[in-house]
Amino acid sequence: MTTDHGRRVLILNASVVIELIEMDLIEALALYKQRKNLGLLVPRQVEEELDERTQNVLQNLVREGLLELCAPPEELFRQLRNVYLGLGDGELGVLALTLHLRDEGVNAIPVLDDRRARRIAERDLNLAPHGTVWLVKQMAETGSLSKSRAVSTIRSLRSRGFYITDDIVEAIVNQLMGAGEEPPISP
Repeated sequence: MTTDHGRRVLILNASVVIELIEMDLIEALALYKQRKNLGLLVPRQVEEELDERTQNVLQNLVREGLLELCAPPEELFRQLRNVYLGLGDGELGVLALTLHLRDEGVNAIPVLDDRRARRIAERDLNLAPHGTVWLVKQMAETGSLSKSRAVSTIRSLRSRGFYITDDIVEAIVNQLMGAGEEPPISP
């Protein structure tokens, strides 16, 4: 694992990886990584949750150097699994790896969409979790993704099975587009 102290790393969960691939946001992610000098890590447990096609894409992204696969310390993973029985292995892997890196002095940020996992990360583990919507917004704010593409992506998440309220979608659209700008009509 190549993590420089002080460098920010994002630790991605399965839903984030899937959406980035399915929504064809890999180029924008690569540009965002470069512009922000980020590390992008995926725990092995997340890889195991992906279907075969998505695993193949993930492996290609690892070979290209965009993402890095790594395993959190097994003991820490087991401890979290024993305490947080309702979380999947992917979420537990993200949390364990984030905690481990944080203890090593790395600015590690968990990026996961599961509401319960995010609540545990924040309340119990004193982490600052984010999700797919945040990452798409960040890519737009750095110019790695056009704002109109970010808006259409965020608006399409509900139809892709994400639980996100209209109020949240519109608040993010308004933040991205700024006052007085008309957001594009979603398809």
